[in-house]
Amino acid sequence: MAGDLILIPTDAAVAGGNGPVVCNGALLSGQLVAHPEWHLAVAGGDGPQLVFWPNGYSGLIADDGIELLDADGGVVARTGDHIEAGGGMTMIDGRDGFGVCPVGIEVVPGAP
Repeated sequence: MAGDLILIPTDAAVAGGNGPVVCNGALLSGQLVAHPEWHLAVAGGDGPQLVFWPNGYSGLIADDGIELLDADGGVVARTGDHIEAGGGMTMIDGRDGFGVCPVGIEVVPGAP
């Protein structure tokens, strides 16, 4: 229902960039999409990628999709936006995914 907060996979170790993820060691690039299990994922050429967002991030159901919120409740991106973020591959609770660094998530205007 619009206005409801939803949990998304996060990584407390990435909050300060000192965890297992090497900030800006790799680039995640693709479209922010809704996902039935993770609620938010990033889809690129290989399909949806599990993303571990920085600690404190959440999702908000909106009338036109899902908004990605930062730890302060600010809107970072919306489903359908093309985003780029630094981070790197990590494993949390036995699941492989891309750990996003807390700074530098960008919406790329006009990207496919």
